[in-house]
Amino acid sequence: MTASDDTPTRDYELRAEVAHSARRTAEWDAQESRRLYALARDDLAEMQRVLMRERSLRTL
Repeated sequence: MTASDDTPTRDYELRAEVAHSARRTAEWDAQESRRLYALARDDLAEMQRVLMRERSLRTL
């Protein structure tokens, strides 16, 4: 590290980069959570349809 790298401006830039990276990670995590929730919801709906079909076949 040179003397010119050890400045308040560089410290600010590094902190801004870290904050930006953390924000992007949080956005990605939120998007992935929504995607996984939608998959789980769809799987649950499919399981409920199968159970209802099995119940209706049993009553015949």
